[in-house]
Amino acid sequence: NWLCEGIYYYMGAPDPNRQPTESLAWNARRAQLEADGVNVFERPVQFIERHYLLPDGSSQPTTKIREKGIDLRMGLDIYELAVDAKFDAALLFSRDQNLNEVIPSIRRLSQRQNRPIVLASAYPRSSSQHLRGIDGTWWLPIDRTTYEACLATTDQLNRPPSGMHSTASG
Repeated sequence: NWLCEGIYYYMGAPDPNRQPTESLAWNARRAQLEADGVNVFERPVQFIERHYLLPDGSSQPTTKIREKGIDLRMGLDIYELAVDAKFDAALLFSRDQNLNEVIPSIRRLSQRQNRPIVLASAYPRSSSQHLRGIDGTWWLPIDRTTYEACLATTDQLNRPPSGMHSTASG
């Protein structure tokens, strides 16, 4: 049995000037999460402007939106919470393989502290896609409805969130 000791939510925040609708939706979502006792971490999204040359010689501008630093913050928080023995098991709602960089540090910490520390990654079960959890964690496939209920949906923000993790003990 796992007992939830805290929930941490990570998100690239939409720019209110460039994404007013998404920003309003995120602000409402963040307020609700915080009212529910969730620890929310956000960082402004970055806009990468590019111009692609078309065959007729003209160019077409495109904008790519990127979250930067969210996975690093998640990894640091996982490690810091583990150092402080705030959890025995953390369930990550993310498939970001960059988070596997924290796994060796958590294993060494587990040995130094002489206690088990488990990291599990939930991901949506799919018969059509080959989805998987984060390498080095326990993989927890769950149905897509449950998975998406744990995240801000694309309908709310017009793009998926980076992820969240919850800390659990027991």
